[in-house]
Amino acid sequence: MPAFELGEWMRTPNPAFEGQSPIQVIENGEADRIWRMIFQINANVAN
Repeated sequence: MPAFELGEWMRTPNPAFEGQSPIQVIENGEADRIWRMIFQINANVAN
């Protein structure tokens, strides 16, 4: 993902997080969910 798109992605509700935005997930103390998604993308596991 281009760096300039990161801010929008962080604020956009995501079905992978039950409709919460990534920033909401982090604010709720669940940053591990973001890292898990990143790991899966890097490992080509996520679609």
